[in-house]
Amino acid sequence: MTRPPLKRSTLWALGLYAGALVATLSIVVVSHFEKKPAVSSGPARDSGPAPIMMRLTLTNSYVGDEACAACHQQKTIGYHRTAHYITSAWPTKESIKGKFTPGANVLKTTDPNLHFEMQASETGQVQTAVRQVSPSVVGHRTERFDLVVGSGR
Repeated sequence: MTRPPLKRSTLWALGLYAGALVATLSIVVVSHFEKKPAVSSGPARDSGPAPIMMRLTLTNSYVGDEACAACHQQKTIGYHRTAHYITSAWPTKESIKGKFTPGANVLKTTDPNLHFEMQASETGQVQTAVRQVSPSVVGHRTERFDLVVGSGR
């Protein structure tokens, strides 16, 4: 018994698949054997000062918004008012939009046996998960706020 010949569309699909496979393998082989430049601790002597992004990458430092504000004061002020900027912040009583007063510091969930409470002290802000495991057992887990996420909108 002989097989019927392959359709032209099937041959095209097989050809495209084989071409994609060859291209992918070529990229993998070339990138594997490509000589990688050595990471230096600074700019080359004859190239002048490195761009700021190069210095940041090499020193793994964060210069902060103040470095940009020196030359771009209006843009920095405008940026500090955007939701993108205020969507994350260090935890303070002001940056955490919830309340810390007893009674108002509770976040209820759809699970009647689980809620969260926020507390603030001189050492920082924490939230505690409170779970009623059984009528006589209540579980607590308290974690410090490390980062506040959300613009408050």
